Amino acid sequence: MLNTGFEIDLGVDIIKNRDFSWSFNVNASRYRTTLLKIPSNMGSASLDGGYLSGNYLRREGTDYFNLYMYRYAGVDQETGLGMLYKKLTETDLANYPGQSVGDIVTTTVGSQATRFELGTATPDLVGGLGTNFRYKNFDLGVIASWQMGGKVVSRSYQYLTTQTIGRGVHVDLLDAWTPENTDSNIPMRMLGGTDFGNWTIGGSEGQYSDFSLFNADYFNLKTVNFGYTLSNTLAQKLYLGGLRVYVAAENIFFKSAKKGLDPRQVIDGTTINPFNYPQTKAISFGININL
Repeated sequence: MLNTGFEIDLGVDIIKNRDFSWSFNVNASRYRTTLLKIPSNMGSASLDGGYLSGNYLRREGTDYFNLYMYRYAGVDQETGLGMLYKKLTETDLANYPGQSVGDIVTTTVGSQATRFELGTATPDLVGGLGTNFRYKNFDLGVIASWQMGGKVVSRSYQYLTTQTIGRGVHVDLLDAWTPENTDSNIPMRMLGGTDFGNWTIGGSEGQYSDFSLFNADYFNLKTVNFGYTLSNTLAQKLYLGGLRVYVAAENIFFKSAKKGLDPRQVIDGTTINPFNYPQTKAISFGININL
């Protein structure tokens, strides 16, 4: 494998004088992992010399996190069943008159669907930014993180759309297909959640459709810290070397492609574990005292 990438870190003092200062910094990094060579006994001619590994197609000269998944085709308006795309082969033509090899059709039978390359899970850029203000004895610091590009499979979304009785379900199911709501993109609600529109084809990793595949972009306001430092004169009158009071907030704003989706929790390059604890918001107050 070949790992390549770069990192940029820039900082500037915008204003800096006795009573007021303002600085800003930003950083960004990009990385790629390319598979250069695989053992001859692992490749498959049908996969152009590559091999399957979970949700990935691993092939020489391609991104190591090359997604290879079923493509969700929406809902059959007549039956309410989820559909997947299928790429026709020579053996399929007898059942699809008028079609040609390579044509793309839809099917409600999961075992007949075709997996497609859907791009890389690796983000284009990952970075952060920060700024610091100071006016006399007051100070404010802000830190944020962000990510652009890449894709992520949300197993949380998978589980919340399984519709199994006794478990929590996703609010999207309120708009599921019914005979009165045939334009929905969500399959009809079914006991046990066995429809592959919102579950795996066969029930195991590597058999997901892109029903739960989302862009991995996000912006996170990680930390905001506002404080006041007592002047040296007042601190000395209190027999202190220094005193600062502050209020700090963590994770007070987060934005991703879908509410509840958190690409920060990715565990294997693409998958969000549904059993992780979410990152919490917190607000704290404190005093720093130097004696």
